[in-house]
Amino acid sequence: MKNTYPKYIYEFDFHDIMDVLKSFESLLKIKKEVLPVQKGADVDLYFYLEQVNDYFVKVLENNELVDIDMQMLSFFDIELASQFIADYKNESLYAEITEQLGLLFVAIGGIGEGHVYTVEQMKAFSLDSNLVYDNIFLLHTLHNFALYVEDEEYLIYFYDLFVKSVGNISKTQYDWKGAFSTAYFLQIFYRFFYILPHGHQENLLSNFLVFPFVINMPIRNLLSFFIITEEKNTKENNDFVLGSILKSNESIPEKTDFSEWQKLSKVTSTYLVRAESDSTGSFAKEKYIQDLYKFQSNRDKFSIWLRDILNLADSLKKEEFVKE
Repeated sequence: MKNTYPKYIYEFDFHDIMDVLKSFESLLKIKKEVLPVQKGADVDLYFYLEQVNDYFVKVLENNELVDIDMQMLSFFDIELASQFIADYKNESLYAEITEQLGLLFVAIGGIGEGHVYTVEQMKAFSLDSNLVYDNIFLLHTLHNFALYVEDEEYLIYFYDLFVKSVGNISKTQYDWKGAFSTAYFLQIFYRFFYILPHGHQENLLSNFLVFPFVINMPIRNLLSFFIITEEKNTKENNDFVLGSILKSNESIPEKTDFSEWQKLSKVTSTYLVRAESDSTGSFAKEKYIQDLYKFQSNRDKFSIWLRDILNLADSLKKEEFVKE
């Protein structure tokens, strides 16, 4: 069945990279049948598909796959691809698949270097909401930043523009493109967390923490790297991260049908209080999660990311990342 959008990020399916590549292979097998009936399309699906597929096949063969590429590839909607394979004359399905492959193409740096916004342009976009920018060029600029720039000023303008554009994302419902773009921005912000100013770091942790956990970003590793980067500030960094999480403005679903929500700060602080007075450790955490989603459909899917958040909070509380 075709995935329906918009929907909450919790409802998205993220696929193993090998399953996505098998889906690509199936799409490539029907190229001769597709091209004649879709020749009137504005963009050639196979222009993107062949380059994205070749890129991932090559990096896998050379053992050069990086986690950001793997996580962005996991977004590809293989259910939609299967439906298109069964109904390849459908112009709407063709357009949806092409859009997804086009964004993957941008995410791996597929468009030319000329399509990169300067620091001055990014500053202008972040300050003036009347200015119009191209989302594709913006994503490509972000990719270029990650590879070559790593400049604090540049990153601040990206972040300010992102916050102004998305607002509070706790209860946002996304189409595929919106979820993919949000994920790409958050991937970059957390990977370069250590160069963001203090206020931006606090804002990121307090407003944009749940989404990365849901899409399986390696947040624990990225934040532990930040905590131990400066040895003299290790405990200070640890306390700052924990404090920001405990002051979170985000809400998470208390019911898996999204009829009830609860503040992440309350869920986390309640768990830490219980864990501190319970010697059973991991058992206490599991009981807390199971009690929260007891007798609800898809509770395992929700439990995975919540468990990871609580594990991080527990490690911060115990100062496991703090150097002796």
